[in-house]
Amino acid sequence: MFVSVNSNPVTNGGGRVYQYDPTGSTGTPVMPYFLSNLDHPRGLAFDSDGNLYVATFTYVFDADDNIVGYKGAVLKVSGGVASTFAALTDGFAEGVVTDSDKNVFVSSQKFDETVSTIYKITPDGVVSTFGFDETIQGSVPGQCFGLAFDSAGNLLAGGTSDSTNTYGTIYEFTSGGVRSIFVGLEAFGSGVGLLDLTFDVSGNLFASTFNQNDFTGEIREFGPDGTEITPRFATGLTKEPRGLRFDSDGNLLLAEPGISGTNPPVSVIS
Repeated sequence: MFVSVNSNPVTNGGGRVYQYDPTGSTGTPVMPYFLSNLDHPRGLAFDSDGNLYVATFTYVFDADDNIVGYKGAVLKVSGGVASTFAALTDGFAEGVVTDSDKNVFVSSQKFDETVSTIYKITPDGVVSTFGFDETIQGSVPGQCFGLAFDSAGNLLAGGTSDSTNTYGTIYEFTSGGVRSIFVGLEAFGSGVGLLDLTFDVSGNLFASTFNQNDFTGEIREFGPDGTEITPRFATGLTKEPRGLRFDSDGNLLLAEPGISGTNPPVSVIS
């Protein structure tokens, strides 16, 4: 298991990717760090060849050390060696996922948080936009943290519906980039944002959410048609649930950074 950690949330550098023993028996990462001194590592994804892709971003500062922008990038780790796979012209690179053809998809949020663009990167590093909507000048309104492919090759994207980050929405994109709403904002309510998405072997979609009103999180489960499965999978989570992935035994792994941004504990929910 691999987990990205932002050790310096308001400065560049110092980020790490931790590797954990497959048994997870102690919760202690393998040392030394798998990767270190990264600029804000966010989403992680493997392709079918075992290459690891890491979504990162670097803060841009002005002469007074005020943050005035982001520069996103995707790193490729092959044979234990990390290199820049693709540089993004702007944005806060977050969610990353690969498809069956080894293309990499990454979400990149604008500095003003009004819209996110999903980029498609071919195995040889060619970057293009995916599902770009001219009316909003991006792929998804607001922030987009989580990306996941279903078994039919549709890309699911979880984010917020407006610049105030008050409502969660799950969007579905066909292979051609046509966007529709898979689960609407009415399912989440005011103050609830989406953080990550993942599918289980049955085709059910799991989403981690965080409520800014009471600072609690949940893991929600939705069937292939977008209908929520109840009772809710997990509720009352207090450390801001983020990264979700299933292991080969069907256990759902959850990475939580903690509200203060400290190093994340890793929980296993089965």
